[in-house]
Amino acid sequence: MLSFLSLFLLIISQNGHIFASYCGEDAIPFSLQTLRSGQPVLGCARPSCFGWGAKTDKGARFYRINKKSDGFMRDSDHKKYDKVKIVARESQLAVLQFQVCEKNYSSLSCDENTQWVGGLSPSSNITATPLRLQCCTFGKLKNSWDRGIADVGPGQIVIGGEVMQGERQYAFDYIANIKKYFKENGR
Repeated sequence: MLSFLSLFLLIISQNGHIFASYCGEDAIPFSLQTLRSGQPVLGCARPSCFGWGAKTDKGARFYRINKKSDGFMRDSDHKKYDKVKIVARESQLAVLQFQVCEKNYSSLSCDENTQWVGGLSPSSNITATPLRLQCCTFGKLKNSWDRGIADVGPGQIVIGGEVMQGERQYAFDYIANIKKYFKENGR
């Protein structure tokens, strides 16, 4: 199922500060919001086709900036995990599927067709410093395809996630890349 993932390429238009968020090695970024302050919020998910064999110790982590979280794990995935981990342990049929993420936030883009954005680096001055990403690699993405580019400005959000046909999930739209740019007015 994961070989049919859909690919999102996002361009983010921001002002303000950037802080770190990370989906972990067993989750996939499915949404990106830019708060009015310019702070990005990375939404992470564990779709039915990825990351359920065992919980990794390199799980999602997020920070609170000015009383706002810079990321989140989808609530429904927390509830699903408790139920699925028991079934997976008992069946011994669960296939471990994890991405391999860079150790730090050193990339300017995640351009490979087997990558997605796993996390965003902290930056105290968004206009003076480049946006640094933590790219994660998952080999089965080579069969995915590009679904387009979305511009996300302050106060906006783009949401991917499960793509369903009837009751069956056949794809998952995710955040593959993020690029920062400013319009002429500095926003």
